[in-house]
Amino acid sequence: MRVEQKLLSVEELKALLYEWQGRLCLTEWDIVVKTVRRSEFGEEDNQADIIYNKLSAQAIIRILDPIDWDNDLFNQDMEKALVHELLHLMWHDFEPADKKSREHTLWHRRLETTARIMVALKRGSLARNVEALQGGQTND
Repeated sequence: MRVEQKLLSVEELKALLYEWQGRLCLTEWDIVVKTVRRSEFGEEDNQADIIYNKLSAQAIIRILDPIDWDNDLFNQDMEKALVHELLHLMWHDFEPADKKSREHTLWHRRLETTARIMVALKRGSLARNVEALQGGQTND
């Protein structure tokens, strides 16, 4: 099932950042969100990234500008990307040091899955998807 395209302005991203900082108890952090062009990312397949300083509790989240989204199979979900990067910040103390390790890959996948679930719950789409999978049946 293809996810609905969620393209947002920088102002909408800032509002969502404020909302999700509160939800994730990250209000002590000073975080900036901005969109950037593909050429500004070091890795070609990045949808977003976060640069942070633990000592100063400051972070910058960079989200791929929709103009550079070139994936025909999957839509860009900027809110999910934002939440994913905030989860990086929230769980940075537990990130495996070896970024090429199996543990790091699994840790990163859990962040992605958690971001998807959280955004789907907010949108109410998770309940609709579960209901559709159950064929509209309820357990009364």
